[in-house]
Amino acid sequence: MRRKLSLILAWSLALYIGAMAVPGVSYAAAGNSQYSLSGARYQLYTNAACTAAATDANGSNAVLTTGANGKANTLKMNLGTYYAKEITASKGYKLDPKVYTVVVTASNTSAVPATFTSPEPPAYGVPEFIVFKTDALEAVDYNGLTGAVFTVKYYDVAEKSGIAGASPKDQWTFRTVKKNAPEDAPEGTYWAGFDWQNDDPVSSSRPDNDLFYKDNNGKRVLPLGWFTIEETAAPEGFSLTDRVCYGHIYLNGNGDVVTTLEGAKTDSKLKTNVISFENEQTPQIGTTASIQENNSETVDVVRYEGLIPGQKYVVRGWLVDTETGEKVQGSDGSSELSTESTTSGQVEVTLKTAGYDEIQGHSVTAFEELYLVSKTGETNRETLVAEHKDINNKDQTVEIYQDLKVQKKVTGSLGDRTKEFEYTVELTGLVPEQSYTVEGYDSKTFNADLSGNALIPLKLMDDKSVTIKQLPKGAKYRITETASDHVASFEVFSEDMEDKGAKIEKVSGSNEDDIEEDLTTAFETVDVLDGTVVVAWENSKDKTERIAPDTGDNSINSILIYAGMTFVSAAALAVFAATGRMNRRREAKNDKTIR
Repeated sequence: MRRKLSLILAWSLALYIGAMAVPGVSYAAAGNSQYSLSGARYQLYTNAACTAAATDANGSNAVLTTGANGKANTLKMNLGTYYAKEITASKGYKLDPKVYTVVVTASNTSAVPATFTSPEPPAYGVPEFIVFKTDALEAVDYNGLTGAVFTVKYYDVAEKSGIAGASPKDQWTFRTVKKNAPEDAPEGTYWAGFDWQNDDPVSSSRPDNDLFYKDNNGKRVLPLGWFTIEETAAPEGFSLTDRVCYGHIYLNGNGDVVTTLEGAKTDSKLKTNVISFENEQTPQIGTTASIQENNSETVDVVRYEGLIPGQKYVVRGWLVDTETGEKVQGSDGSSELSTESTTSGQVEVTLKTAGYDEIQGHSVTAFEELYLVSKTGETNRETLVAEHKDINNKDQTVEIYQDLKVQKKVTGSLGDRTKEFEYTVELTGLVPEQSYTVEGYDSKTFNADLSGNALIPLKLMDDKSVTIKQLPKGAKYRITETASDHVASFEVFSEDMEDKGAKIEKVSGSNEDDIEEDLTTAFETVDVLDGTVVVAWENSKDKTERIAPDTGDNSINSILIYAGMTFVSAAALAVFAATGRMNRRREAKNDKTIR
């Protein structure tokens, strides 16, 4: 800042000060609380070496002091030659080192004062720094860190605490670009820098034509005060860092400009300050798991987004017991994916359900991890970048259900293929008040009671079946066939899981010893590995099974058959009786002869 100092000497009445800024910093100082024209002090001397202080006409020390408007105090000086030197700079300015010669003559009146101009330069800092972008995983070499946006904000405050709640006086934004670093430079090839001449400034709040404050040599500078550096937009697929770096530009006690930058390191190769901002990838994954037919496997649909373009990933998953949180051994599955064409989508991972006793009666929850695949030499390296492990997430949890099938087969020469046989299915351990479905011959719906129990009447005829759908794990079932004129028997087995590790034991039963008794299965438990359980009933009737007609059978044929059988039986009894009488007579006669 140039100051024009007017000395009113001899009979002078006033002193006027003008100001002239360094051209490239004029905007910075104008209206800036870190700069003021007030308080500059110029000592007058009687010798050019400035060792003998001058006094005014009243004998007082001759010092000019400026005010906020650039005017100095009035001095009344004796005629002569004086030497003026600045001894105290005004706020935000550096001392003018020049000594000015002022000659006071008789012509210097209040209207024509003796004057000199002092170009007091404003102080400013040169914030030489570059920002390095690094991948927190250091997993791959790719262009993914290009395009991060950094914002530099300038505050005209004296203390760091003054930043809180204050609006920046000016700010600039920059994008990172890929640049080649000198050999042995710090890690990272994605840079942004305030002092570059070939970087990519996005915007500035400057109202003038130039984006930056510059000194007379065209170098980018910042005024006195505080500035911050922060990331305001992350590269695609990475999280935004919450780090804020603080810089301070100030004048020390010696009048020298000092620039400090927290967290920066001076790099001898780059010959500037280096700030590293580390970004973490922010892939997101979500899942929906569903149990497949026969409970043999769980298909986990993994949705992903925010991956890095052009990279390879692998999703690894497994099942855990929802009740205990323990891993289901052998349930692991994986699926590879690439981001050549898209950074979001979904992939299926198959997790094995069959073969594990420990999940009997429990739900299972799918857990997943997403790994970035990179190469170190010839070796693949997997780095965990995301996971989804919420045991309470219903979308990740599957209930193990079982279908119960009841089927009928009628055999025997007298087996009635048109007869409807009656059954009662007793169920416990259901979800209270939940609705269930019976599909097939005697289709219907039923609701469990408040205790989770249900009794279901069913009817079946030859070659027909019903299926009770989606019984929950741990439920129990018992089936009773009402006694009829047919011998009843049953067999329990797995329809489709016998060769896949089904735990059900084949059981059977029959009422052939007493067909007038109902036949009931044992209470069986719904097990995860049984698949669809079949209770196969067979009813048979042959000629030798019953000689008396059914009570309700009044057909003519039956009556005739019965009458014929009765006549034959009576004749046989008569013959047997006559034979007996004849034998007794012979025995009596023989007895008399012996006597």
